Amino acid sequence: MSLKSALLICLTLWSLSTNALEFVTNRALVGADDPIEVALHFDQDDSGDLYMAVLISGKLFFYGEDNQFHEQPLPLRRDSLYSGEIGLFSFPPGVVPPHPYFLYAVVTDAGADVFDISRWHGGWDGVAKELVQVGETFFGPGDLDDDGFYDDDLNRDGFHDDDLNYDGWHDSHGDSARGQALYVQYCASCHGQTPDARRRGKSAEAIAGAIAQNKGGMSALANVLTSADLQDIAAYLAQ
Repeated sequence: MSLKSALLICLTLWSLSTNALEFVTNRALVGADDPIEVALHFDQDDSGDLYMAVLISGKLFFYGEDNQFHEQPLPLRRDSLYSGEIGLFSFPPGVVPPHPYFLYAVVTDAGADVFDISRWHGGWDGVAKELVQVGETFFGPGDLDDDGFYDDDLNRDGFHDDDLNYDGWHDSHGDSARGQALYVQYCASCHGQTPDARRRGKSAEAIAGAIAQNKGGMSALANVLTSADLQDIAAYLAQ
């Protein structure tokens, strides 16, 4: 396995933490009619090369000095001093395709290889990390106050507070008994009292996506069922 491949895996699995370097976003969940604004905040002054990258479907792209994304590891700023808040980019509504985008930023020694972890300022803890979900394809349920964050995301990092592996869902596999009761209450009138084999094994993501995309006229449930409800229904369907 190459160092770059190992780095991608580690970045994907590495937990979010409070660092001297942090992303600042206007919304963690970005709807079709929302702009996207992303900045970096430095709690402490720093200097060197600043790299900012986005992970999309397992592939890393670097945001360069030309304000474009590149596959090659280009720095956003070279051998500079950083202090306070620095704006990165601002996109108007509808420009960025719907997708979950994992953002990373780190300051390295000037001229260093970005894949040389020993040259990262602060090491792993010096990496700023953020998830921005564009298009509320399955993150919409659970944000009843429409502030762009899950209602149970008290630290506002874009994940449920009990989502310790940062995969976008509760770590619990769900309460199948509660899921059955929810299914009977909200789903059985259209799908039958006993879900057939074709619906068995559906994931919470698939169920929420179907609701968000109004498959079978289910969009009304988006404001009724929370992500925890969907997890429990999925647990019941997976039996």
